[in-house]
Amino acid sequence: MLVVPASVPRVVAADSDDHHVIAAALAARAELIVTGDRKHLLPIGNHQGIAIVEASEALRRLTV
Repeated sequence: MLVVPASVPRVVAADSDDHHVIAAALAARAELIVTGDRKHLLPIGNHQGIAIVEASEALRRLTV
């Protein structure tokens, strides 16, 4: 599904490229953001109910 965010929230102060990742996830009503970004995204952990996790955690959640 292609989504177009209505707005791009400023969530990750240190990396403005990550704002678009958050915006796309919100527009898609995602349950997870899967990332390897340990510096910026993973420390957030959760944004508006969307969990931000590593691939291993996503696999664990999807196979339960």
